[in-house]
Order: sequence, then C-alpha cells, then structure tokens
Amino acid sequence: MNRLSLRRRAAQLLSACAFALFHSPPVSASELAIINAHILSMGSAGEIANGSILVRDGRIVAIGTGVTIPDGATIIDATGGIATPGFILIGTSASTVEFPLSTQFNDSATDAYTAAFDMQYALNPNSPFLAEIRRNGSTLALVLPQVASDRKQKFGYFGGQAALITLAPGNDIVVRSGVAVTLQMGVDGAQIAGGGRSAQIQQLRSLFTQLGSGSKGDAKVDGLKPEDAKVLASVAAGTVPLIITAHRESDILQALALAHDFNLKIILDGAEEGWMVADKIAKQGVAALVDGDDGDISTEKWGVSYANAARLSKAGVAVATRLGDSNFVWRFSTSRYNAGFAVANGMDRMAALASLTTVPAQLFGVADHYGSLDVGKQADIVLWTGDPLEPASRPKHVIISGIDQGLISRETMLRDRYLPASANDGQP
Repeated sequence: MNRLSLRRRAAQLLSACAFALFHSPPVSASELAIINAHILSMGSAGEIANGSILVRDGRIVAIGTGVTIPDGATIIDATGGIATPGFILIGTSASTVEFPLSTQFNDSATDAYTAAFDMQYALNPNSPFLAEIRRNGSTLALVLPQVASDRKQKFGYFGGQAALITLAPGNDIVVRSGVAVTLQMGVDGAQIAGGGRSAQIQQLRSLFTQLGSGSKGDAKVDGLKPEDAKVLASVAAGTVPLIITAHRESDILQALALAHDFNLKIILDGAEEGWMVADKIAKQGVAALVDGDDGDISTEKWGVSYANAARLSKAGVAVATRLGDSNFVWRFSTSRYNAGFAVANGMDRMAALASLTTVPAQLFGVADHYGSLDVGKQADIVLWTGDPLEPASRPKHVIISGIDQGLISRETMLRDRYLPASANDGQP
C-alpha cells in the first residue's frame, strides 16, 4: 500500500471515529449526583449557593442543600461552579443547512409550500453542527424555516413551521414539531407581496378574514394550497403561535393590530425598534425574540438600541434571546453573548438567564419538562467554569436527560489534530 493510500485510510478511520463519538450516546448510570454546585435553578428552588442535584432515570428527583446521595450514584463535583438549566438556542438552521452559501445543501426553505413547510422532515441528526451547539451549553434548539426575499408565490412570506429539537445524540431528535409558524414582514415581506407593505397587510387581513369564516379550518383561499390553509387555520384559531419578523416601529404596530383584530397569538422576532412601543407590546401580552447586539443597520433599524432587550423586559415583555443570523450556523455561542450584552446594557441578570431558559420553554409549550431545574423535570443541566453570561466562561459538563454528553465535536477534534498541545491551553 503506497503512502497516499495510507493517508486516505487514516482519514477514513478518523472520520469513522468522529462519527461514532458524535452520534453514539454516552453510557451513564441510572443515578447521577451533582454536588457542591452554585445552582441557578430558574425554578421553584431559586438560587442555591452550595447545593446538590440528584438525577434518576433522566429526571431530577431532588435539588437543594440536604440531598441524600445514594450509594452507587455517579458523582460530579462542581467544586463551586455554576449549574444552570441547559440553554435553548433560538433561530438556528443547524441540522438543515450544512453549507450556508450553497442552496444544494440548504433544506431550511422551499417554494413548494408556505405555512405548511414542516422543518421536522428536513432535520439531519448526524449534522456535526449539533455537537458544537451542545458543547456551547445548549441542550435544545428551535430550528426556524427561512424565507427568501425572491419568493414569487402568493403568501410566500409565510416561512413554515418551526421544530424544537434535543441536542442529545441519536436519530429521534424532535421534541416537538409545528411549535410555531413564521411570517416575514417589513421590506422582505413586502417584496414577496409584490406591492409594498400596504399590499402585504391587506393580503394578510383578507386571508385571516377568510380563514376565520371557514368551518373547522376548511376555508378555501385563492392562491393558498389546502395544506397551507389547514396550518394557517390553526394560527387563525389561536392554537398555534405566529412568529412575526418585524423590525421597525410601524411594522411592529401593524403586527400588534393584526393580532388584536383577529385574536392571533403572536411572537415578535427581531423587534429592534420594540423599545419605542414596549408598553403597547407588554399590554397586549406579546413576547419578543431579541438579538441583543444587532450589527445589521438597515433602514428598518435606524432606531436600534443596545438597551432594547432591557427596555422591553422592564416594560413587562417576555424576552427570549436568539441568534442574530440563523444562516451563520456556526455562531452558536452568540445567543448567550447577546444575553450578556443585554445585561451590560441594563437588563436584569436573572431576566437575561430566563431569556435563554424558562421564557423559550414557556413560549414553545415545553415548560412542563424543560427550562428550569425542578423536581420531575428533564435533567438537562450545564455546569460552567464561571458566570454563563460572561464570554470567557464555558461549559465543563453538558448533561442531557441525565447523561453527561462530553465536550467533543468535529471542531475540537480538528483543533487537537492540527494544534500543538500547548496551544489548546487545556480547553475541553
């Protein structure tokens, strides 16, 4: 065997090992105990300066200062480190996009459907990006469909149905599908509508009027496929939330008016000028997915404020922190950076942590199982080297359903292969 063949064989073996490491569930005991942890439970247990968490069969069975650790339990000593619920990453297209600049490897958008486009069927559980998201402290992710501004079909500004996934290895990663339908307003939505903002708003009002007149969701709308109409009938009935991307104040007000007039359950996405009408958003009980540090300054965002998340939160708006641009699928840590940035600009620290945990869990209907460290809930726990909202902090352990997942990803393997050991500085 020549030298080139040997190199190819070595590369194949490395690839096979990497696949096994990413996608084979780690082995764990049925009982796991985390001790000596500074616990930020985000739940009924509150903040515990030095406590323990006992996990059995993937769920939390005890949390506090007087937890009895049974014989035979696997013990992780946090040595004073911070324990939080696993974060929920909002706005990623990971597992549906492998190469963001190539449409050939992008399953996050389609022209076949509008609202009926369901992300759960496009998910790739073997995507190497999932291990990297997990390594950055997230245990769940909300995968959003994308809306291309060059869409031509009528009602093409509806992106489709979002899916909530677990970041545990395995093929069954869908936690809940169809958690929300996305709608693009503003410049992009107006371009798809074919006649500016007013055309889109008129189309939407006509659409929901027709959907509301249907019996049990069987309304027929010209230009709307039956599959799309069925999904939008659930939106019209208020049983499925509508995530509306709107940036400037006037678009936000139009979204609020649409929700009010047709009894829609909406969630604002972006809402960079939301601080200008924070009281109105709060009064209507509408939540917001906010990117705390938006560097994309456009005519829709002239009123952007770094204090946007803080002002919305202080007004009473439920704020969830999201990624700034879902197309950049490798920027997994920017979600918590955005939350920390919001704290630096006036947001309450616990509200910022809630924006990564309890708020998204409540918005997308999984708060009974995720989002906080409470007895009976799924044991999705992250142990941090320091304050999780500090950029220099990083996870020491990422535990999903009671299993310590490890911190290996394709990126770490490439790092360890090509950098000298001294350059790694002991990073996991």
